[in-house]
Amino acid sequence: MDTPIALPEGWSAEVDQTFGVVITGVGPTGHIGCVTISESLRSFELGASIVRKRQHYSGRYWRKELYQDAVASLRAALS
Repeated sequence: MDTPIALPEGWSAEVDQTFGVVITGVGPTGHIGCVTISESLRSFELGASIVRKRQHYSGRYWRKELYQDAVASLRAALS
């Protein structure tokens, strides 16, 4: 899957027909977690789940900002 940002080493992204884009990552202690991104709602949720709330990402680089925030949120959760 082609994401608008480079994912951290060992992380992966895949498209799920129900949820959206699911990014799976490994924390420094070895814990595994994921974040789900919905480009149609321009939002994300920690875990593999349906994204329900729309967030305000707009402008020319909204996709990049959305993915950056989602990855940062997952990194924080895995720390």
